Amino acid sequence: MAYFSQAWAIVRKDLVTELRGASTIVSMVLLGLLVVLVFNFGTEPGAESASLARSGVLWAAFLFSGVIAVGRSFASEKEAGCLDGLLLCPADRGVIYLGKLLGNLILVFSTGVVILLFFTVVYNVGIGAGWLGLLLLLVLASVGLSTLGTLFAAVAAGVRAR
Repeated sequence: MAYFSQAWAIVRKDLVTELRGASTIVSMVLLGLLVVLVFNFGTEPGAESASLARSGVLWAAFLFSGVIAVGRSFASEKEAGCLDGLLLCPADRGVIYLGKLLGNLILVFSTGVVILLFFTVVYNVGIGAGWLGLLLLLVLASVGLSTLGTLFAAVAAGVRAR
């Protein structure tokens, strides 16, 4: 039980830090919205190519904004000098990874929902009865992106097992 409470403490710390600064969240949302908007202006309305490119535009916006979140997860710790303190805490390294993973998952999923809502308005697409499947797909994509992205962010930040 202590494992998950320690991980949840890291999640809370990360989310409070992100909400105080809000620069990462704003960057994620704006990049996702700009990708959707730019591709909307770049395609001719009603054209066959526009309808074929819709799914690619949605996933490109989701991935680009998600990469910002996972890239900043360990970089902000390293810049502030908190990474050494986090590694010195009496917790398993898996707890640190799980806490960072869950924090990234919350950020990536919530940004994905905002991008999806904006996408449906801009492209005038009705989700209809498939909203549950689309939400499940968004959850799975968020889990995959957060899992791999957190791992690569830890490696890029120079975190090593001691």
